[in-house]
Amino acid sequence: MRAAAIGKKDLYYFTLSSFAVGYIQFQRCQFDAAIQHFKAAAEHSHLLMRRNRIGCLVGLALAFEASGQRDEASRIMADLIEIGHATQDLKVQEIARSSQARFWLFAKEAGETSILNAVADGEAPQTQSMLWWIEVAAITHCRTLLADGTQAGLEEAEKRLRDYLRQSRDQHNRCQAMDIMALLALTVHRLGRPEEALEILEEVVRLAEPGGWVRPFVEAGPPMPDLLGQLKATGVCVAYVEKILTTIAELESKQARRRSRTPSPPPGAQQVLIDPLTNREQDILELLARRWQNKEIAARLGVSPETVKSHLKHIYQKLDAPNRIKAVEKARQLGLLPEK
Repeated sequence: MRAAAIGKKDLYYFTLSSFAVGYIQFQRCQFDAAIQHFKAAAEHSHLLMRRNRIGCLVGLALAFEASGQRDEASRIMADLIEIGHATQDLKVQEIARSSQARFWLFAKEAGETSILNAVADGEAPQTQSMLWWIEVAAITHCRTLLADGTQAGLEEAEKRLRDYLRQSRDQHNRCQAMDIMALLALTVHRLGRPEEALEILEEVVRLAEPGGWVRPFVEAGPPMPDLLGQLKATGVCVAYVEKILTTIAELESKQARRRSRTPSPPPGAQQVLIDPLTNREQDILELLARRWQNKEIAARLGVSPETVKSHLKHIYQKLDAPNRIKAVEKARQLGLLPEK
């Protein structure tokens, strides 16, 4: 049913249900369907609570990234950061930061250490009701601690995840409990308690199977496939575990193919420059090649426009280029960017 086919009286319910269906499809890793429903909800998102409006953007960004539409995902994530700056709403800004960290974690952009470290090292966000929110900053905080992998970080992650799990159970919130338990299983495994990790994993698999939830296992990352394989060997939910493993393998294969289609710069290309570009300057250069403006680049990278201008000045000096157009041309010649 299309929004145009219903009256204004029911438009709110149509929008809310579109968001809810998008959320379900997202958790089932049916990303094309999720994108369609999130877009339908976003069209009339002014009718929803701000948290749901933000949820539409987060869902779209993550679904676009998972389906290989990186430019769309980056654009929406930039919009989310911009909304946080424009509204001066601290809660929105917190969600924007944690969403960006989660986006980079899922995209395996480990080089984006500034915001990941800021989220992991910062004060853990307060939690109240997690409801069906796609992005919960407190859970993403635990994702960054888990990705960091230090003993202290893992212990802190376990403590917080167990606390969040108790809250979710008290509120009968299975949606968030599944994400929390998947992360807890990995955390306990990395802390050297494999049997306990499998017990937690069995519980969350049984919880996820009736609704077809797959995303918590996909996004958890390694060594989740190995743990699932061990669980399958015990005869627990064999068909469903196989479905999860197949989904993980398919998504990883697609991601690998996308990366292989992106030309790499020739070996030693950076050495052509007397003063090589920094990682941040390379990031900005790649966005310049996409014709992004300073404000868009700043929002994408979580920095101020003035910081972008400062980086651009250094890029122009290093490439001996008078402007962004010439800088991109020179970078292509040097192999710092793929040819058109």
